[in-house]
Amino acid sequence: MKNKRTNGLVNIKSVAQHAGVSISTVSRVMNNTQSVIEELRTRVKNAIEKLGYHPNQVARSLRTGSTKLIGFIIPDITNPAFLLMVKGAEDFLKRKGYAFIVCGMDHSTREETKLLRALLSQSVEGLIVTCSGGQNSDFTQIAESSSIRMVFMDRRYENMNIPYVGVDNADGLQKITDYLIKNGHRSFVYLSGERNTSSAKERLRGFIKSVKEHGIEDFQVMYGKFTFESGYELTRKLKKIPDAIVGGLE
Repeated sequence: MKNKRTNGLVNIKSVAQHAGVSISTVSRVMNNTQSVIEELRTRVKNAIEKLGYHPNQVARSLRTGSTKLIGFIIPDITNPAFLLMVKGAEDFLKRKGYAFIVCGMDHSTREETKLLRALLSQSVEGLIVTCSGGQNSDFTQIAESSSIRMVFMDRRYENMNIPYVGVDNADGLQKITDYLIKNGHRSFVYLSGERNTSSAKERLRGFIKSVKEHGIEDFQVMYGKFTFESGYELTRKLKKIPDAIVGGLE
């Protein structure tokens, strides 16, 4: 059978004819919205695979009102910690039939705002955001004026009423510092990320709580960026080597 094509691409009518079913049956199989007997489902799937059919996502979104597209904005695409978060979200979204766009803003609030606008223009159905720092008024204004569904992960803008998924940063750093003190360490340097970033503030709070509770007076806090290079540069500035260096970086 000769494949019928539109603009050089196999269309849904081609699939229906090849499988010997109606166009509506093909649509139900693809969208998994209604019950289709297994024999017909198999025939449709075989036809799709044989013809190499890829539905037009723009046309499909106009028809269904759904793009099945999620955006993920992270500060640094080279940071393994962020990539693990991306991997976990991607594995879940794939099982739900969603596609995924990952964008790195390189710790820049300006780039973060630019990426937000770009993803909104692509009609993403939702956003997962690990934000850049402590404040971004442009990002906040755009996000709050849109109807986009958003979740903050790991870092958040504290002035926005947006769901947040993260760990207990303060408790984690307190336990790390408690452990070091219990093992005889008495002088510390704490390497922090950006001063106003939510996760940095939480981790610093845990470190300070631990040293205060144990009566440790010999400690120093140094602020940098959430990068390996920043951690390296901060340690080069040390005038003396402490018992322990605690990294609050990503």
